Amino acid sequence: MLDIYDMLVGTYCAIGQEASDIGIKTIANDLKHYDAQAVGMALVRCRKELRRISLADIIERIPGEHPGPEEAWGTVSKVLNDERASIVWTDPMRLAFGVAYNLASDPVAARMAFKECYVKQVAEARATSTPPTWSASFGYDVAGREDAQLQAIKINQLTQQSLKLLAKSDDEVVVA
Repeated sequence: MLDIYDMLVGTYCAIGQEASDIGIKTIANDLKHYDAQAVGMALVRCRKELRRISLADIIERIPGEHPGPEEAWGTVSKVLNDERASIVWTDPMRLAFGVAYNLASDPVAARMAFKECYVKQVAEARATSTPPTWSASFGYDVAGREDAQLQAIKINQLTQQSLKLLAKSDDEVVVA
């Protein structure tokens, strides 16, 4: 299997974008904290979707990374006015939800505040190469808890092992 440097060289070559050796080495160094196979998958998407590539483009396409702001809002908005609902979220989503929750009476303002805070939180996490840590926030509806957990497993946010941990607790459980 190719290392990240070689995959980057191949990708830049395949799309016809020039990059210096030091530029490729710098990007490879920035990506070394990520799983090489996941970076390879992101580079495949870059080759198929883009005509020019930046480091941010690659990181955004790494599987298992932080959800985009719209997807994150779609998740947390479910519990904004419904304490029965259960969700699985990341730390940036949870922190941004705290800002939005104070504005719940105005859904547009809540969404805007959430997105602004969330984008900042994700940028900080990416700057420190901190991958998302998923946790469950359980609402009052017991059946909804199971649905949230199973959906999280289906999209690889949680594992079967973490589901066993979640089943033992009614509180929020953090899963790396």
